[in-house]
Amino acid sequence: VMDATYKFMKLSHSVMGFTDDWSQRMAVASLGAGDVVVCISYTGRTISIVNVARLAREAGATVVAITKVPSPLAEIAHSVIPVEAPEETESILPRHSRLVHFAVIEVIAAGVTLRKGPEFRRRLAQVQESLEDTRVPKRPRKS
Repeated sequence: VMDATYKFMKLSHSVMGFTDDWSQRMAVASLGAGDVVVCISYTGRTISIVNVARLAREAGATVVAITKVPSPLAEIAHSVIPVEAPEETESILPRHSRLVHFAVIEVIAAGVTLRKGPEFRRRLAQVQESLEDTRVPKRPRKS
């Protein structure tokens, strides 16, 4: 969620990303028509995410789900980006599904960037440049 939030922030979108149920519920309560909520859940059965999607839809926001199909989350969403990954259910580290979600977010961000065109890419370079003074300067390589 935070990776997607930062990516779309750099793409000139007003974006908020929350990973806890309370913040998600408060955020969607203030939404309406023209707003979009992206819900990310591998199983599509996580109660808190399903409830947030339902609340967002009731508020009039468009709900996009990156999730398994069929699932309760997919049923609530206006649009679904279906994901499937071989996952070990005994594992406490769901690596494969996270990598699939990262890949989907990367593709969406690349598509948005390309759709905005060359002028936007110059703006994106300015955003990157604004971060330069937060880094230790590069040292020239010794020959």
